Amino acid sequence: MLQTAGPDALHAALSAPTDLADAVIAAQLSEYTNKLDTVEGRLFATRRAAEVIAALPDSWIERTTRLVDQTGIAKATAMSEVIDAVEAWTADPRGLAKKHLAERTPILCTSEPATADTSADTSATRPPVPAPPAQRWAALADSVHAGLSSDPHWPALARTIEQAAAGGINVQTLLPDLLADNPLPDTHPARSLDFRLIDAAGDVTRPTTRRPEPISRDDDEAAARTRRAAADRQTADRRRPPPPPARRAPVEPDRTPPASPPPVEDPRRGRRR
Repeated sequence: MLQTAGPDALHAALSAPTDLADAVIAAQLSEYTNKLDTVEGRLFATRRAAEVIAALPDSWIERTTRLVDQTGIAKATAMSEVIDAVEAWTADPRGLAKKHLAERTPILCTSEPATADTSADTSATRPPVPAPPAQRWAALADSVHAGLSSDPHWPALARTIEQAAAGGINVQTLLPDLLADNPLPDTHPARSLDFRLIDAAGDVTRPTTRRPEPISRDDDEAAARTRRAAADRQTADRRRPPPPPARRAPVEPDRTPPASPPPVEDPRRGRRR
């Protein structure tokens, strides 16, 4: 209502002792105040108000009658719109609520500009962001060899220096020592120093891999015997002939004579005495 009708309408709606549903219906109708002289405007206004009426637990008839007086639409049309809105609300109330929220005009929040004191306090409490290795070790690299931080291989060398320093190696002392007896070549100096640092630092700059446990001679011979025994069993199973098929005893034929049928009496003869 504040965005569509202005602050005066909002103040009047909040000051007047009116029902919340009536205030929401009035806000819906306020969007079509200048369009109620057309059929489309009255229909759209009624449809928006019917959506509010459908969500109420009761008083549908009274509010529909009041809606007819406010919009000038036919009562049958208003009742039809309210019934359709009730059916839609009953079927999916959450979906309709999300739809209405998405149709609302976003309210822009105005924030006060930060003063100099506020920004200073915020930056003081914010933890410092660590510089990347290529920036952190550039001064040291240029001190041992001029222009080393401009070499294309410098980022990789900076990461190696970072790993060595994290592993407890004093890189400020180690790097000059690596160049004391053998200066860097003019071509690819950063790559050459990277290889030297990896060799000098050892496992600190190398990826950690799990070394296999040493196998004793006895364990090795036992494993060999196990493999030989398994191979011998497989060879013996392949050479062994298949078992002969089981013999079945012959089945004697049934020699029992068939039973004779009972005698049939002649009905023309009398029963024997």
